[in-house]
Amino acid sequence: MEIIRLKEKYNFLYNKIIKLLKDKNFCEFDSQGLCKRSRNYIKQGFNKKDVMFCCCGNPEKIIPKNSKEFCKYFVKEKGCSTNSIACKLWFCKEVIIPKNIKRKMNRIERKAKRNGFLIFRGNFNNFLGEKNNGN
Repeated sequence: MEIIRLKEKYNFLYNKIIKLLKDKNFCEFDSQGLCKRSRNYIKQGFNKKDVMFCCCGNPEKIIPKNSKEFCKYFVKEKGCSTNSIACKLWFCKEVIIPKNIKRKMNRIERKAKRNGFLIFRGNFNNFLGEKNNGN
């Protein structure tokens, strides 16, 4: 019963984030899937493959699949394939989020943190695995 309640809480918080961020483009993704940060790095002379990370794609030539930086949930042409509260709440320093939305995100983050749901690149099943391992 506890697992069902936890999953309901997790899904509730995740769906609140999705609803809050729906139709927002804070990262300023362009038609090529590059975010503002990646475009800025390219303007500074970096190679495109050097600046794309999990939100824009996994640069496999830069990040080996066995490294912790490689996101196993990223699917080319589709983006994120899991429901990660932590990932949905994370934005790089280049992103400007309006204060009213940031306050709401902070409330969701505090609730998620209280429940132990803030697992980087992890979903509810990862949370259960950590909970069961005593972490």
